[in-house]
Amino acid sequence: MSELEPKPTLKADEIEALVRKLALARRRGEREAVNSMLNQLKEEAADSPFAWEAQGDEYIERKYFTRAQEAYKKAHELEPSNASLERKYAEAVLLASGGQPWDTVGESLSGFENYTSGKIAMTLSFMLPGLGQIALGAVRKGAALMTAYIVGWFFILLIPNGLQGLLGLIGLSKVPFNSMVLLPLGMVSVAWMWALADAASQMKVHKRIEIEHPKPPVDKDFEI
Repeated sequence: MSELEPKPTLKADEIEALVRKLALARRRGEREAVNSMLNQLKEEAADSPFAWEAQGDEYIERKYFTRAQEAYKKAHELEPSNASLERKYAEAVLLASGGQPWDTVGESLSGFENYTSGKIAMTLSFMLPGLGQIALGAVRKGAALMTAYIVGWFFILLIPNGLQGLLGLIGLSKVPFNSMVLLPLGMVSVAWMWALADAASQMKVHKRIEIEHPKPPVDKDFEI
């Protein structure tokens, strides 16, 4: 084809079909087919944000972050209202500068944060079962544990010789022991131990995770 002849342009449905084929070839590890289809998108779908996005996705897979940034930028310029493209472009900029995408920053810190949150939850649950779970966001679980604990103590105080009978077991009272108090006492104990065990599950042994920043990319053309 001479330089004077117009380059062929793919239609929207053809671009979509080509991107699907590209994704399938990527999963199959057909590198040459992927390269060929990417080049076709680059040459014949230069006005399609969908095509540029596909190129950016492939660059991300290959860790060519600078080229991914350029591809996503072109896609976003063609479709500025696309929030997904804006996010991908922002993450590519961050990766190209040696950082991490937003959704993996939280994951890299999750171990240390879980440990710290677990310590706070254990302290709160020690004082009042369920309070730690509520602090961690498990409101229903926390409310259930707190209710069981409070209701248990309510019946302990309500049952004749309940609390006084318990104190009598350790020599702090001369009131006879009432065995009916064992049921609410069991409810209180289970709620308290359950809350502590649940909070302790958040305190897995974690070390600070060293963030391995990506090495500066050595960008290449699609042809390898």
